[in-house]
Amino acid sequence: MEIDELQRLVKELRDKVEEKGRTEAELKELQEKLNARIDELEAKLMRPPLGETKSVEPSETKRVFFKYLRNGKAGLAPEERKALVESSNGQILVPEEVEAELYRQLPTLTVIRQLATVKQVRSDRVRRRGINEVKVGWGKLELNAQLESDNLQASERYTYIEDLYGLATVGEDELMDTDVNLQRFITDSFARVIAEKEEEAFINGHGHTYSEPEGIFYGDQFFPGIEFVKSTTHGVLTADDILKLIYAVPAQYRMNGTLLVNSKTEYAMRIMKDTVNGQYLWQPSLQAGRPATFAGYPVLNSEFIPNIEDKVGVAIFGDFKSGYVIYDRLGITIQRLDELFATQGLVGFKAHFRVGAAVVRPDAIKALDLSPETTPPTQGGEQGGGGAGGGGQ
Repeated sequence: MEIDELQRLVKELRDKVEEKGRTEAELKELQEKLNARIDELEAKLMRPPLGETKSVEPSETKRVFFKYLRNGKAGLAPEERKALVESSNGQILVPEEVEAELYRQLPTLTVIRQLATVKQVRSDRVRRRGINEVKVGWGKLELNAQLESDNLQASERYTYIEDLYGLATVGEDELMDTDVNLQRFITDSFARVIAEKEEEAFINGHGHTYSEPEGIFYGDQFFPGIEFVKSTTHGVLTADDILKLIYAVPAQYRMNGTLLVNSKTEYAMRIMKDTVNGQYLWQPSLQAGRPATFAGYPVLNSEFIPNIEDKVGVAIFGDFKSGYVIYDRLGITIQRLDELFATQGLVGFKAHFRVGAAVVRPDAIKALDLSPETTPPTQGGEQGGGGAGGGGQ
């Protein structure tokens, strides 16, 4: 078992350190050998047990990458440095195995990533071309049926890939301790901070002008964005409002629809009852891993969706896989910062992550507006970067 071997290696190192008569150079050499072996075992432990067809041994690039993170460039042999891919500004490209592990964790920590379409790209912007729908009609032309026609109009927009940076620090002693699972530390630390930041942007992102992805609430003078459905009441959420929102989405998108609200709004929905039998409209999940439902549609939480008091955008419903696309720019980089935190006894790791997103089918997603009819929501904000709860709606 890999775990047993890890424990054995840790004990071996500690026993050797306690032995008398060993020089510092001998101890350092032994520590480097054990660290390299432990990094290999960590890679095995992190690898999914099923569906993996590659060799069980980690790649040379991955082994050297974690050795670099643990010991810095000074701890690498000249031939090992060649295994790393370094950018012009000193950042090291994360090996594909580690990058894949990070992307596997992100959907478990966010809601929008679970629902949207996710694509991988290698450019800094993505061109989206569109064309209006073609009309069709029934009947035989030879029996004087009318041929439906329309003028096709092409449209073109760009989705830009935005930059997201993260910083994690770890104590020098903890980093050099052989029982630190370095791969889990790196992937867990950055996955959590990236997930929270991008989840906020996927909902309230103000667009390229503000160096953010286009959120679901985004709209400008060229792209009106999703439609806001006016509630039957003002400032108070009712079951009728939720149903009105659901049925405002076209049937082809409604069948795959999901309802998104924050936890406070979810509580308001959970205590709603029908007026006939006094039964709760909320249906709790009866199966682990499956969301609860309201009116037959799954309900998920995101704390970045506005509260009921904010009135605009308090609930979002639609087919997110059809309506919203996330673009992951391949090539995450990490830079080890030795000097910046040296006086604090820490080593820093700066990660550079790139992602873009945009609504591609506005009809597939709609949001609820509880504000009075006299003050409809405005799209776009100052420079087309609006967002409910984000200062633009």
